[in-house]
Amino acid sequence: MTARQRRSPASQSQTGTAIEQLVSDTYDQLGLTTGLSPSGDVVVYGFDDGNVMIHDDDHDGEVIPLSVDRYVSHLLVREPQTAIVAWMDADLFGPLDLEVGDGPLVEHRGLWAIDATTDGERIASVSHPADTVGSVGVADGQGSVMWSSPLEEATGYAVAITENGEYVAVGAAHYWEDGVDPAGRPGIRLYDDTGTELWHHDHDEDVLSIGISTAHEVVAAGTDDGQTIVLNLEGDLLWESDEYGGWIALSGNGETILLSETDGTLVALESTTGDERWIADVDMWVGEDLSVSDDGARCLLADRGEGEFTLVDEGETVWTESHDVGPGRGTLAGDGSMWSTIVTDLEDETSLLEAYRDPEAVSESEPTSGNASTDEDDDESSGTDGPVSLELVDYYILGNDPDEEYITLRNTGDETLEMAGWILRDREDGGRVNVNLSPFVFPSGFTLEPGVEVTIVSGQGEPTGDSLYWGQDNQHIWNEDGDVVIVQKASEEEVFRADITANPENNENGNDSPVSLALVDYYIDGGDPQEEHITIRNTGNAALDLTGWRIEDAHGVPASNISPFEFPPGFTLDPGADVTFVTGQGNNTADTLYWGYGRQVWNEDGDTVYVYDGEENLHLEEQIASDDSTNGEPSNGELTVTIDHTNDPVEAGEHLQVVANVANTDTSDSSDTVELVVGGEVVDSQSVTVSGETTQRVEMGYTTHPVEQDVSFEVTVRTSDDSASTTVSVFTTTDDGDGEPDSADDNTDSDDETDDPGEQDDGDTDEPEDTDQPAESDDPDDSDDTEEESESPDDSDDSNGESDPDSAEGEDSPAGSDNGDETEDNSSE
Repeated sequence: MTARQRRSPASQSQTGTAIEQLVSDTYDQLGLTTGLSPSGDVVVYGFDDGNVMIHDDDHDGEVIPLSVDRYVSHLLVREPQTAIVAWMDADLFGPLDLEVGDGPLVEHRGLWAIDATTDGERIASVSHPADTVGSVGVADGQGSVMWSSPLEEATGYAVAITENGEYVAVGAAHYWEDGVDPAGRPGIRLYDDTGTELWHHDHDEDVLSIGISTAHEVVAAGTDDGQTIVLNLEGDLLWESDEYGGWIALSGNGETILLSETDGTLVALESTTGDERWIADVDMWVGEDLSVSDDGARCLLADRGEGEFTLVDEGETVWTESHDVGPGRGTLAGDGSMWSTIVTDLEDETSLLEAYRDPEAVSESEPTSGNASTDEDDDESSGTDGPVSLELVDYYILGNDPDEEYITLRNTGDETLEMAGWILRDREDGGRVNVNLSPFVFPSGFTLEPGVEVTIVSGQGEPTGDSLYWGQDNQHIWNEDGDVVIVQKASEEEVFRADITANPENNENGNDSPVSLALVDYYIDGGDPQEEHITIRNTGNAALDLTGWRIEDAHGVPASNISPFEFPPGFTLDPGADVTFVTGQGNNTADTLYWGYGRQVWNEDGDTVYVYDGEENLHLEEQIASDDSTNGEPSNGELTVTIDHTNDPVEAGEHLQVVANVANTDTSDSSDTVELVVGGEVVDSQSVTVSGETTQRVEMGYTTHPVEQDVSFEVTVRTSDDSASTTVSVFTTTDDGDGEPDSADDNTDSDDETDDPGEQDDGDTDEPEDTDQPAESDDPDDSDDTEEESESPDDSDDSNGESDPDSAEGEDSPAGSDNGDETEDNSSE
């Protein structure tokens, strides 16, 4: 880093507030990306050399050199000490550990936009190739791809993921067929956490921006033709308008939509109704370059072309800054108290880096994560200077389900506790916090009134006034063999400590009273899953909370592909009450539960019913047998499937062959239909009869369809009892003049592994590649186009301020590159 005499900006507060400048720095590379942690205590800047700079308590302008030498296009900072960094030109993104300066990388061909959950453990991305359809996917905090789905007849332009990763919303755009004509089906699409498309809302023009909130159950989008569209989570239209323009920003609590109009007006709308909250004349149109606080009260605007910035609070301008160089970008912390800016000096090829704080800013937002500032100054602002009186009044720490695990604290004092930034953790010696888990941090603005209780659940959910969520999806926090609940102020001053063990006296879920269950009825004749059932009665004197309990047969697991029956969360069985478990499918009621299988579970020749609680304690063991064990028919064995091999890769139009082994795990013959499934469609099937305890080889296949580029996708072989999947590749064909088709991927050897649909194939890549040392991009000259990349994408906009779909350059129409989709930075961070 080199320091130089910087041109002084014109910066001023419009309200007389003493705005504090925390960062004033320069860097001898161009850059146009900055990110802030939710509480603003970590500032990160990204540059065209692929590196990032950190400003926080431990890093005063430290530059972290990274292995990707392309410009940083996106930065999302998540606490603790994690930044999600993306390099669009290299088709790479990944979580960066700011403490060690390293992290895994994920490759997504045609990468265009990213978003991440509040804890950084789920990262959503979309691709926007120039001449074919794109894809959407989610990677975890370790850089592993969790799922990837192609975008049918569209590319991805914008993406948003909910704070717990439950939903991913995609703004879909055209793709350019033959690089000339727009094609496809733009609109809004919603996916669940497995990559399944739940619904789509088509629109004639590209969707440029998108936001989603589970708290207010809305999906909000802005389109290229100036429409604002708001749907609920079921895909029903709540309202739409053409008055405001195509770029929207949804506040973290989901209440407010911010829009920048082309006439220089900033508008705040109520998300569910479209009613105006406030309007401000800011004398600039910023398109996507607006950043909003969690409560929607504050908004930072950046005029990218001019290097001008404006901070607005509830419609009033509170701070402005202008530079005589540009372009510039900025971002606002979730609590609205801090913001950072980066301005590129194209003439000197340097970047001007600044960060500011408004000490009087107080955010009233609902929290979007369990993280908040941990500055020591927070203790003074918390308003809790006297003795702290807390009591642990309830907890449940049995089992490994984080959604069932919780502790409940009560304020037993006479004063309100302002707990924003306070820390909850487990024991220091041997605990999980700061080893592989982060502490829980009470969210911004949280207070606990005298006599009021708050429950902190280890799992995920939407916070309320009396329930907060740690955010764990697969790890419990508390050690049931013995642990310590510790509460600290933001300065780490300890204010409460209590020992806990499993099954406390005040634990309502502990089931401390003796458990008494009896098998009172069953029917296992004939093999019809809708008729097969067992009935269990609670013969004890207390209601049983059976959450986390399960039923198994004599084999522990009924079959290799059938799971034990697990009681639904919250299910209780009153004293003397019966509950019947039907093997087949149906809707659960208070006295009838359904296993959900289409085949028999219990062995007619003799079986055993076992009932276990969540701690593997056995509470019922009863033998059962059919009154007529033969039922006039031989029993049907289990047919399990494994894929032996395929002839992949093949060229488009060739026959893809899949060879599978079907094994009968029973002693008697079994008949079934074996199906080959591609993209949810059965493309081949065979009827087989497999002798008892033998394996039969099955060859299946189909003729592949023409493709415009190399693709990789999943094929599945299944029976009624089992399934197996593998990934195969189909290459496009080119004509080199000899009359014979040639593979378009001449670099793929016999060991080439395959990628998910929409992912880059670089020779030996499995799904989107996870690597700490990615290969350099194929761009032969990155440095020569730096200035072009930093130019304002708005330069190509038409007179109405909307993007021109026929433009060959600028953000709204991707410019060509080695993979056909090199773009300018379009991050909204």
